[in-house]
Amino acid sequence: MEFRSDSLDFSQPLRGSGPRSASKTLVFPRAVRSAVAGLAGYVAEFSNNDDHHVGRLEIRLETTVLSNTVTVTGLLGVRDWSGDWDDEYDGTIDMTVVAELEPATQPPARGDLTITGLEFNQAVQYFRAHRFLDPVNVRPDNSIFLIARKSTGVRVYVDWDSTAGLPAISNLTGQMVVNTGSTTVTLQPINPGQAIVPKRDANINQALPNDTLNFMIPAALSAGTITITCEVFDQAAPASRSGAFARTLVFVPVDPLNIFLVGVALQNPATPAPTQAQISSALSLLVKTYPRGDIIQTGFTTTTDSGVFTGPAPSSGCGSGWENLVDSLLDLRGGSNDVYFGGLPAGVACAASVGGCSPTGHGVGAAFLDVPPAIPHEIGHALNRRHATCGGCSPAPQNPDPDFPQYDGFNSDSIGVFGFDPTTNNVLNPASTLDFMSASISVGCSAANQVTSVSPRWISPYTYQGLLGASVGGPNGALTYTSRSVMTLFLGLTVNRDRTVIRRHSFHYEVLRGRLDGGVAPVPDPSS
Repeated sequence: MEFRSDSLDFSQPLRGSGPRSASKTLVFPRAVRSAVAGLAGYVAEFSNNDDHHVGRLEIRLETTVLSNTVTVTGLLGVRDWSGDWDDEYDGTIDMTVVAELEPATQPPARGDLTITGLEFNQAVQYFRAHRFLDPVNVRPDNSIFLIARKSTGVRVYVDWDSTAGLPAISNLTGQMVVNTGSTTVTLQPINPGQAIVPKRDANINQALPNDTLNFMIPAALSAGTITITCEVFDQAAPASRSGAFARTLVFVPVDPLNIFLVGVALQNPATPAPTQAQISSALSLLVKTYPRGDIIQTGFTTTTDSGVFTGPAPSSGCGSGWENLVDSLLDLRGGSNDVYFGGLPAGVACAASVGGCSPTGHGVGAAFLDVPPAIPHEIGHALNRRHATCGGCSPAPQNPDPDFPQYDGFNSDSIGVFGFDPTTNNVLNPASTLDFMSASISVGCSAANQVTSVSPRWISPYTYQGLLGASVGGPNGALTYTSRSVMTLFLGLTVNRDRTVIRRHSFHYEVLRGRLDGGVAPVPDPSS
């Protein structure tokens, strides 16, 4: 980064024209990647000591980058309330130019590789949604904000032009440099073999994890404000690289989710209570999908329940066995603000028709540990989430959420957009993956009555934002806040009549925006 200070001279008085322009070209030692001119000071006056009221004062700086030069064009205009530039005026504009240069040892960028976009996905994200969603549900790229202390997947979309006349690329790889301000870490791709087969951007299939070059920013680095810079290159010829693609990421701190774990021993059939380690391991899907950087286990105990959890589905509710267990969990919870979760042992779910139970909004829930989607589902109920709508379910879900959005032509309880699990480099396709708040979970069982498979479940933008106390993709509006300082982008744009867009001076600044609050008054409405 280089800084240059200079000035633009408007000292010759002028009448009858405005605003006036003046330019100056600054030469730098290497090619300039980007540059911006900042206003350091100015003098603007009516000439010859003319005494006028100022009706309009216009001062503006614009930059144009060409190779190793930056041309700054300044505008200065002063007039009175007449509306005409009919008075002589003069002045000076002082400026500082901040230019980012190509590294001194950096070879020219490889001309057949272009990074066309970066998707930042901590569980679910809008990216190129206009290509597959109906207009009412489309949101801008990366419009789901990033949460502090949660692992962040980065999908890099690369356009490879095989007709550019450069050596062919069999395996495309890259590097991502993360700068936190206090440390710099270089990340390698998480794709198998740390590489993908390159293709034209138009041929990238978003549903395939290895059509993009993927990275994972660890939770420890996903905090505060960081800068990432990505370059891609032929795995066999790493010296020749694409142009660098840089972004600044701001992570929002969110209060942790506190869960008290209860291991439930059964008498019918006699089965010992799961251990704390077994319940912790079963929380994996919840940890991956919930919009929290920290899931804190605040305690552990065991209880023995004499209820019956097997047999056919009850005509309503969860059945007396589940409801009595929920009552016991409510007694254990007392006046605590933690979620109390009862984990039922493995080996019983295949004989049952209900995988879990919780009353909506009461802070307690229970589920079989060998049906993983049932755990975020029931804890979702505990946090006041209702069932996703399900048009083809039989029986129909109890207490469905009428605001759950219908994402294009997908299933009515679809996750809507592509999910991503950076810990496994796995993409969740909305065409085949349902929100875990769906009432329908398919379970495969062995001859020995053991769970062998469970239908894939993930999280939709609606549920993701709803667990923070608001919704995206439905009619309930934007996020709600109470009080927290958040780093905020102040972005200035000018949209011209010819539809060109000019970015004016923009900046990040920490302002009071509020605490993201998921607190909602409990609703005494039991649902399975």
